[in-house]
Amino acid sequence: MAKTGKIRWTADDEKELRDAVRRYNRKIAKVAKRQPELAEYQPSRINVAQVIKEAKSGTRNGYKEMLKHIEQYNKPGAEAVVTTEAGVTTTIYQVTENKRAAAAINAYKRAGLKKAEENASPYKGTMGRARENDFRPIKDRTQDTALNSFEAYSRSLEERLMRFKNNYYEDLYKQNYLEAVRQQFGVNSRLYKLVQDMSADDLSDLWYKDAVTDISFVYDANPNPSKAQVNDHENYILDRFASYGYEYAGVPSTGYRL
Repeated sequence: MAKTGKIRWTADDEKELRDAVRRYNRKIAKVAKRQPELAEYQPSRINVAQVIKEAKSGTRNGYKEMLKHIEQYNKPGAEAVVTTEAGVTTTIYQVTENKRAAAAINAYKRAGLKKAEENASPYKGTMGRARENDFRPIKDRTQDTALNSFEAYSRSLEERLMRFKNNYYEDLYKQNYLEAVRQQFGVNSRLYKLVQDMSADDLSDLWYKDAVTDISFVYDANPNPSKAQVNDHENYILDRFASYGYEYAGVPSTGYRL
C-alpha cells in the first residue's frame, strides 16, 4: 500500500482539523441536551490541541485517517445506539468504525503477504517471510466482545490502524536494525552510516527481498569473531545492500554477490 513520509503541516490542515473537532464536540453536546438518554453512549470529547499535536508528528496518511475517524461521527445518525450480540449498547458510529478499522488493517496485511510471496527466494533466504510475519487477517470482534473489554478493544483497533498509517512498524524496525548494527559494528561503521541515511520505508521494503536485513543476520554466528571476520561479515552485508542500489560512499566492492 502507498506510504507517505512525515506530514508537512499547513495552516489549511489545522483549520480543517479544528473545524472537524468543533463539529464533533458540538454534536456530543447537542445529543446530551436533546437526547439525554443517549448521552452515556456517545464518544468522549476531543481535545483539539492534543489531536493537532498527534497529527503533526505523524504522516499525511495518518492525518487523513484521523480526520476520517472524526468525520464519521459527524454523519447524520451516527449517534444512534445499537446493542451488540454480546449485549453491549454502543453507537452506530463505534460499530461502523470498528468494522472499518479491521478491514483497513487486513488490507495492510494482504499487501504485506503479497509482497512476501512475490519476493520469496531460496537463494536470498526469503522463503519464510510470509511465515515469519503474522499476515493472517484479523476478525472484527465487535459483536462478541463483552462490555468490560469493549472500550479497550475499540481503542486497540484504532491505535493499530494508526500505527500502519503512520509507518510505526517501519520506523521501529529501522531503530532495532540500527541498534543491532551498533552493537556488532559500532556507530562509526560503514553499515551503520548507510542504514542511518536510508528511509525506514526503503529498509522495510528490503526486508522482503533479502535475509541480510534480518536483525539476527547482523550478528556473526561466531561468538568470538576476529576483527577480520567482523570486517568480512560487514562487507558481505554491504555488498548485499549495494546489489539493490544502496551503497555507502567509499566502500569498495568485495565481490560478494548472489
